[in-house]
Amino acid sequence: MTISQDIEALVRRLEALLRSGDVAGCTSLYSEDGVIYSFAEPSVARGRPGIEAMHRCWLDVGEINQYIFVHDARMEGDLGYCAAMWRADSPQDDGSHIPAAGTVLCALKRRSDGVLQFHTSSLTIGTVANFYAPSFFWLVEPSL
Repeated sequence: MTISQDIEALVRRLEALLRSGDVAGCTSLYSEDGVIYSFAEPSVARGRPGIEAMHRCWLDVGEINQYIFVHDARMEGDLGYCAAMWRADSPQDDGSHIPAAGTVLCALKRRSDGVLQFHTSSLTIGTVANFYAPSFFWLVEPSL
């Protein structure tokens, strides 16, 4: 598996775990000292307990059809990054769902046993990805 395939596999695993509602699985993809910065509350999660609580909050909201589109990812030694757009259908008060989209930038770290993990993630909403959400993301077939 090449480095880019390794990163893509990690992102697809996260996407699948989000879609299945597996909070513990999502959390396991982050390093012990990982951090997530989010546009939503809670806005910062540190360490696995915080990351687990953040994923639980996100999934409890009821988002569906999560998709992550990787547009750049690189590794240099045991460190790397992944720049992507995310998309999900967010629930509304009337029971319908509307598309939401944004960007994510992740720092990646490979453990001494070779396992690649997310170390730091920063998520935004309402960026240029929203311009593409109605058209672009509906044309993309998730690669699960």
